Amino acid sequence: MLLFGQNLQTYFTCVSQPIKTGPFLENITWQKLRLSYNSKLNFHSHISEMRRNCFHQLKRFNSIRRFVPQDQFAILIHAFITSRIDFCNSIFYSLPENLVSRVQTIQNSCAKCLTRVNRFATATEARITLHWLPSRARSRFKILVFAHKVVHLPNSVPHYISAPFSTRDHGRTTRFNVSNTLKCDFKRRLLTVGGRSLNHTLPSVWNSLPQELRDIQSFSSFKSSLKTFLFWVSYPEV
Repeated sequence: MLLFGQNLQTYFTCVSQPIKTGPFLENITWQKLRLSYNSKLNFHSHISEMRRNCFHQLKRFNSIRRFVPQDQFAILIHAFITSRIDFCNSIFYSLPENLVSRVQTIQNSCAKCLTRVNRFATATEARITLHWLPSRARSRFKILVFAHKVVHLPNSVPHYISAPFSTRDHGRTTRFNVSNTLKCDFKRRLLTVGGRSLNHTLPSVWNSLPQELRDIQSFSSFKSSLKTFLFWVSYPEV
């Protein structure tokens, strides 16, 4: 999650309010979070830098792959590459497909390297073998884990983050009512930037889950069931 502002005025990543670009330059690097973004919040520079660093590491690891055991080689991949992909990856969920596909190519190369398949083989089979979710599904997983804490574990989430969300009250009992749905009290003002805001994305993604998943209160059970559900959605042919 990206937080920035003046006088402790906090903004969420891709906030639903218009962003004042006056104090900001065209491209800003947030050194503490190691994120690169511009006034349009498309994270193009961040993805380009991440690809450059990850492929550099992967090229070095390829040269020693035959000398390192498989399990230890997987630790290297996770420590130096996939950890970069998963860092703040919730901001990738609502990005255009051309930007998300650039992140996906990193994961595809890592999957092929770990499974040691032919370079011309499909990366989907390698990801299925490793039981890896695609990049966009991994972003969705992180958002849904956070939403589960807001609904079932509100004390584990800071109040200033969970405050905009509340459980939807249907007013009357009907057979079509569903429980544990979220709504946001703030309305978006911009169609593109507002649609990518946490205030809009978190309720919509959470409410799209099946009822049986939203009703799971155990955090560990929810993560396990969610991983299985997203895996089935991402690879329906399995």
